[in-house]
Amino acid sequence: MWASGVAANDARVLLLGWSYKAEVGDPRETPAEPLAETLMAKGIKVTTWDPHIDFGKYPDGVEVIRQINEAEGFDIVVLVTAHRACLELNWEQLLVNMRTPLLYDGRRVLDLEALEQLGWQTYAVGKPV
Repeated sequence: MWASGVAANDARVLLLGWSYKAEVGDPRETPAEPLAETLMAKGIKVTTWDPHIDFGKYPDGVEVIRQINEAEGFDIVVLVTAHRACLELNWEQLLVNMRTPLLYDGRRVLDLEALEQLGWQTYAVGKPV
């Protein structure tokens, strides 16, 4: 984000998926929680969307959106959990709603070339920079 000119105190991150495993509604031991804590400690606003998690199961400070079409004005999207619903998003529409077109695939399951053709700047676990 910083390389794209987004300051931490103004940054908005959308975490796709909160549960620890795809298609499961269990947030215990999720990698999303320490990631969110680290980001929030740097002054970054964290929002998440997970169609499998009940709304009362998120930690304080994390904003939750109920429908993915509510996602607007984010600087980066991070795929945390490879739920089918997260993988099959309308990425073109989400891109239109972004403030900065950054995408980080934390599971390395997305077709990054296709997303780049749409206009996303993609990054992923294990992808050379």
